Amino acid sequence: MSNINENEELDFIYEIRVQFDSQGSQSVTRMVEIKNVGTIVFYYEWQQKPYTKLFDIVYSKIQCFYFDNHISSILPNDTLKLSFVFKSSEPEIFTERWQLLTRSVLCGDRPIIFTLHDVTTEEDVHRQTRINIEVYFYYYEKEINKKMFLHKEAKSLVRKIVSNILDNV
Repeated sequence: MSNINENEELDFIYEIRVQFDSQGSQSVTRMVEIKNVGTIVFYYEWQQKPYTKLFDIVYSKIQCFYFDNHISSILPNDTLKLSFVFKSSEPEIFTERWQLLTRSVLCGDRPIIFTLHDVTTEEDVHRQTRINIEVYFYYYEKEINKKMFLHKEAKSLVRKIVSNILDNV
């Protein structure tokens, strides 16, 4: 089984990205299918790979990604249905990398990496209040603009009347 060298160029890696987007503490499931189109059985196991976090941000160490990472095999013409589940109660960006180590060689012996990624956001509990405020200010601004327009019209009319009176004196 080939093993990825941490300094290896990413161009030589076969990467499968599994994207989750969750809100609050909901769980999200994604499915990936791998079909053995060959004529021999292949065995596989999983190895978690280190992932460099951006911006030196310290993330929680709580497990959030779940899947069956036991050693197993896929028979010829059989399909492996991988079910990846994500669950977290904290808003954060989560990423894990797992390498699928295989015996017989797959993908020209290039490392097969699964990158699991989630952006968990908090529920917007003030959404309706914010919408109500925006609607209120929209109509308030409309009303002010209407009053300003009427005020300008009144001033213009008064100027015309005063001008006509002064012209006739």
